[in-house]
Amino acid sequence: QAVLAEFRWNRDRERSRLQESLEKMLRTAEGEQITKVQDELLVLMKRQTMEKELENLLAAKGYPYNAVAVYPQTVAVIIKQEALNPAAVAEIGELVTRITGYHAEQVRIME
Repeated sequence: QAVLAEFRWNRDRERSRLQESLEKMLRTAEGEQITKVQDELLVLMKRQTMEKELENLLAAKGYPYNAVAVYPQTVAVIIKQEALNPAAVAEIGELVTRITGYHAEQVRIME
């Protein structure tokens, strides 16, 4: 569980720094830059929402020790369990692709 806590802490810290940078840019942005920065902030919030939703759904499906990070091109899923069988990996992958809209090749499931 310590690995999951550290993973989430690093993910959240990285996101907070990015959000702060975008908010600072927004204060000085002009014209089209404002829209671009606002879009970036919206994407960041959507990723955070997807991460929380996936973590909650995975816990409800019997994987309580999990962590998810949604990046621009990939999704990382960590499941702490003895061993995941192929059916479990397929179930997790399907859930992640359905929620995120990413392709299966973009999903990384780690134990």
